[in-house]
Amino acid sequence: MLTMNEKDFFTQKRKEQLNRWPELSVLEQWGKYFFVPLNIPKIENPQLVDWYFKNCKPTYKLEKDIANPFTNVSAFDSIDVIPHNEEQHDIWSLNLKPEFMIEFKDVYDQLLEYFPFKKINRIRLWSSTSAISYHRDHTRFIDFPGAFRIMLYDENPQQTLGIVQSDPEESFNFKKRFLIPRLPDTNSYVWNNLRSKHGSTYSKEFKKILIILDRYELDVPRYEELMKRSIDKYQDYSFIDHKEIKHYINL
Repeated sequence: MLTMNEKDFFTQKRKEQLNRWPELSVLEQWGKYFFVPLNIPKIENPQLVDWYFKNCKPTYKLEKDIANPFTNVSAFDSIDVIPHNEEQHDIWSLNLKPEFMIEFKDVYDQLLEYFPFKKINRIRLWSSTSAISYHRDHTRFIDFPGAFRIMLYDENPQQTLGIVQSDPEESFNFKKRFLIPRLPDTNSYVWNNLRSKHGSTYSKEFKKILIILDRYELDVPRYEELMKRSIDKYQDYSFIDHKEIKHYINL
C-alpha cells in the first residue's frame, strides 16, 4: 500500500530492487522506452485458449497495493502457473494449475526460447471481467521496460488495452493515452512500469486472455539483444519518454 507520495515510493522500491539485482542497473539505459512491441513470433495456441476458459476462476485482491486500495474484490479471472513449485507470496488469490507444464510444455518452451529469461518463476493468464482503471503495478520500479505481456487471445473488434506516460510530479492526463497497437507478426510487448500507467476498457460480449510474465530471472545480454532487434523493427510503434529519470525518482 502506498503510504508516502509516489515519487518517494518509487525511489524506495527502485533502491531495494537495485540492491537485490545490481546487474540490472545497466538496463536503465533503456528507460526512455516506455513501450516497445517485441520482435518475437506470435504465440498462439487454440487448445490453451479452450483449456483456459474451462479452468479459469475469479482472482481476489488479498492486500492493498499501489494499483488499488481495495481488497476482497475481483476484476479478473485467472490461471496461475509456478513452473518450479516455489512458494510465493502474492497479493492476489491464486488458481494454481500445475498441469499446464505437461499439457502445454510447447508454450513454456516458446517462452524460454523467445523471451530473455534465465528462469520463469510464474506464468499468469488473466482475463478482465470489468473495466480496469489506469494504474502502475506493484512490481518493478527499476527504470527499464520490464513488464512483459502477451495478448494470447482477443475477440474485441478494437484494442481495449492502453498505456500512457505518467510523471508523478504532474497530474495524470488520460488524453495522452494510446491503445497498444495490434501487429500482424507479434502479440508480445513490454513497457516501463516506472514511467507509465496502463488500463483497459471492457465489454462482456468479447473475451480476451493476457499472459503476464512479471516474475523471472533476466538474462541481461539476451534482453539487450532483444531490445535492439525490437526497436529496430518496431520503431514506428515504440514510444519514448524524453524526460530524465529525476522526474520519477529522487536522485
